Amino acid sequence: MIYPVIEIMTYRLRDDVDAEAFSVLDEEVQTSLYYQQRGLVRRTTARSTDDTVVSITVWSNVEAANAAHALFLGPTGATFRGAIAESSIDVRRYENL
Repeated sequence: MIYPVIEIMTYRLRDDVDAEAFSVLDEEVQTSLYYQQRGLVRRTTARSTDDTVVSITVWSNVEAANAAHALFLGPTGATFRGAIAESSIDVRRYENL
């Protein structure tokens, strides 16, 4: 049986990264990486008033989430990752009950 996986990644941008420029990077990684992955159900990114950013991705199963994560850690996600303050990254996964 396939169980959806909700992946929530919170982070802050590096001090030298403009939020509007990051929005373009986010759109690029969403189109070139995430939207190309089997098992993607939905992905969205938002920013809070304290400048914390959240990317919420829903996968059809954990295997799809793992495969995309491996690609994200490679060259395809490098520019996106470079805009993020590494110490601020928190990734959590939740499976449906």
